[in-house]
Amino acid sequence: MALYPGGEGGLGSGRRTWELRQAAKQETFDWAILRRALASYLRYRWRVAGAAALLLATATLSVLPTLLEKSIINDGIARGQVRVVVALAGAIVALALLSGVASVLGNWYSQIIGQNLNLPTAKAGGF
Repeated sequence: MALYPGGEGGLGSGRRTWELRQAAKQETFDWAILRRALASYLRYRWRVAGAAALLLATATLSVLPTLLEKSIINDGIARGQVRVVVALAGAIVALALLSGVASVLGNWYSQIIGQNLNLPTAKAGGF
């Protein structure tokens, strides 16, 4: 007698996972679904482009502080230039704030796009 429902596999999750994998192997890619999904995004193409631009800006802003830290060490600390250290440290803080703002705006924009895409489906009784 099994202690947990589902028999072998502990809580029964092992067999269910195997069944899902077997079912997924039989699935094929449906180009019509992809075309319909992309067509629904056409209406919001400028918003999607804005969200992508904000994502790119956030990624770029997250790399820049590392380069500035290198300059702090090589140009400021090694040469004893306090002004360079202070200026570059201030730039790192400004970049962190700017990156945070870009990230919040990008997430907000993505949420707006997602909600607008789901609204026609919800009105049609799709949910």
